[in-house]
Amino acid sequence: MESIYLLHRIEMWLIHFTRQREKFFVNKDFEPKKINLNTISQETFRHPYVKWKESQAILAYRLQHGSFQSLDQLQDIAALPPGWLEKLKPYLSLE
Repeated sequence: MESIYLLHRIEMWLIHFTRQREKFFVNKDFEPKKINLNTISQETFRHPYVKWKESQAILAYRLQHGSFQSLDQLQDIAALPPGWLEKLKPYLSLE
């Protein structure tokens, strides 16, 4: 009798886990919204990983040097911390 109860508990846990997994895991076809660095304005430059100071530095660089030709140009901006570009690359675009 105890083994039947144990199997029932395991089955219920698996059902619960499967339902929870469906809620919190990102769909494999998910494509994040990209920020176009060549057209974004100060008013619309919002992203959870981008601080206000970093967005201002990016916009100032674009104003001084013109449109970005490559995301690697962001490495020239001293205000961006090391590793910043690698973390944000999936969210950035130039077109």
